[in-house]
Amino acid sequence: MGAFDVWSSGIDPDFVVTTRGPVPSAEVTRVVRGLGRILRRHGVEGPVRARLHRPDSEDVTTLVQVAIRAQGKAYRVQVTGPGRFAVTFALERLDLRLACPPEELSRPWPDPSRPSLATVGEPRPIVQRKDFALEVVNAAAASRVLDAMDYDAHLFTDAESGSDAVVCRTGPLGVRTVRQHRDGVPVLREDEAAV
Repeated sequence: MGAFDVWSSGIDPDFVVTTRGPVPSAEVTRVVRGLGRILRRHGVEGPVRARLHRPDSEDVTTLVQVAIRAQGKAYRVQVTGPGRFAVTFALERLDLRLACPPEELSRPWPDPSRPSLATVGEPRPIVQRKDFALEVVNAAAASRVLDAMDYDAHLFTDAESGSDAVVCRTGPLGVRTVRQHRDGVPVLREDEAAV
C-alpha cells in the first residue's frame, strides 16, 4: 500500500482531495474545477471530500469517490473506470443526484457503469468489513439511502417485519428488497412421526 497525498485549498480547508498512486495533477485539477461548477450550480456549500486512487498498473481501473453534504443529507458517489473516464462519470453522477429531489431515486437503470448484483461470475473477495448499527427503516427509505450514498447494496432492519433486509441494484426495476425470514424450522408435533 502506497502513501496518500492530500490536497487542500488554502481558500477553503473544507474542500479536500486525497490521491493514492500516480494520479496526474491535471486529474486533481479536473476534479476540483468540476466539483466547483456542480456545487455552485446546485447552491451546495459545506465540506467536500474527494478521493482518487489510480493503481500503478494500467490494467486496473481508477477509483473516484466524492462525499458531500447538501440539503441536510450526506451524499456520495463512487465510480471505477479507465483513467480520465472515471472522473467524468463521477462528476456526471453527482450532478444527476443533486438535480433530483432528495426523495426520488436518481440513478438510471440499467446502469452501464455497474453490472447487476445478480450477475454470476468469478467469486470476489471481501475487501473491507465494517461494524455499524443497522438503521430501522422501511424499504423505501433504505432505497433512498442506497441512492444517496451510491451503494450497490444497503443492509438495514426492516421496520415492518423487524428482520434484517437488503435493498440492492438488480432486477428489471433497478432496486430489489431482499428480506431475511426469521421463521424457525417447523417443529414436529408429538403426534407426527419423524421418518
